[in-house]
Amino acid sequence: MAFTEFSINRQNDAEALRYRAAADWHYAKVAIARRLEGLIVVGSIALGLFCASSSALQLVPALWALGLAVVDSSLLYHIVLTNRHAGAQLADFFDRYLFSENPNLNLPFPASVDAVAVDSGRQAGLGDLVDRLSNWYDRRLGSFPREIAHLAALRINAFWDASLRGSYIIGLCAVASVIAAAALFLFSRSGMTTERLVINVLIPFSPAILWFVRELVEQIDARARKHDLEQCIDVLWDAANGIGVNRSIAAEVDYLQTLLFAYRRTDGSLPSWFYRAARTRLHRDITLLMARLVQQRRLHQ
Repeated sequence: MAFTEFSINRQNDAEALRYRAAADWHYAKVAIARRLEGLIVVGSIALGLFCASSSALQLVPALWALGLAVVDSSLLYHIVLTNRHAGAQLADFFDRYLFSENPNLNLPFPASVDAVAVDSGRQAGLGDLVDRLSNWYDRRLGSFPREIAHLAALRINAFWDASLRGSYIIGLCAVASVIAAAALFLFSRSGMTTERLVINVLIPFSPAILWFVRELVEQIDARARKHDLEQCIDVLWDAANGIGVNRSIAAEVDYLQTLLFAYRRTDGSLPSWFYRAARTRLHRDITLLMARLVQQRRLHQ
């Protein structure tokens, strides 16, 4: 099976930008819900520290905390899951539009896509949309055959995701440890009883505890899956460059794209501020990875 040529400029087609804009629209909703979750978590921590330092039972704050936990675990988390699934589906269509011979045009969220397309048309007139979303992938991918470029894009996606999650997990655990130590210290100063432990500590902190456990489990699982995906892509990358692309390898590449979509749909979201904070380091690491992939490709030509 011969390599199939393709144009990296296809990522800047109106249809490709439409997919990408629609995906970003859903991810923006996820970011808003995550900010509201953050406010609930911060409020829960403040409430918990206040109650832990009090010698009297704090029943009213405990009830407020339970209400916040219900809002977070039901309404806000539902918004996150729904829009994360939609954004992942549309991001997958963007990748398939660029790298597949026959892009799947049966969009599962036509209403959201059409709404974004109208808004995107206005933005495109000002150049905002094109500047923000064009050249999503490194243009050096255009020097690769289509199947090899697709593998390289998968490798980049898996790399930056796993790299960011590792740093986020460490920071999350460090902050949680400090808060837990502070709460236990304040609680111990006013006498330790089971009743005070439940009403003044566990219940007021319940929104933060539930969020932390859910967040930690999701991020650890996501990092492990992306690490495994990296290893699978590396093996396939070596095979494709060594023996060439046959039907079996082409099918594996398509399977890995499907797997990436499944991971995007279920993986926990990272905070938008964390992306911004890591942007410089991430751009540098991806640039180095892309240079290494280009060098490896040249060695096999």
